[in-house]
Amino acid sequence: ITGCPYYSTIALAAEADLVFCPYAYLVDPIVRSAMKIELDGAIVILDEAHNIESECRDAGTAEVDLSKLMAAVEWCIAVRNDPTRRKPTQGKRSDQAEKGLVLMR
Repeated sequence: ITGCPYYSTIALAAEADLVFCPYAYLVDPIVRSAMKIELDGAIVILDEAHNIESECRDAGTAEVDLSKLMAAVEWCIAVRNDPTRRKPTQGKRSDQAEKGLVLMR
């Protein structure tokens, strides 16, 4: 296969009997979904499994600075008081997006 190594690897992994990958590809559900990794019926062998605990912790951890957390709380209170603020305006960035407060659905 020629071309981009990333896409070549993805194409080859889909048909492979044996795949090596970092822990994050398996334990982080977002990465696993993006990489289209299905573990049903798979045998998973973890090299240096003593590191898996920290990888799982990292997959479930997010860092938010205090200013963004306070802005999120203020936005939630504003939405509770005025439900029409839930939908950002069409075609331009909302105040929430400018502050990094975009709801994930």
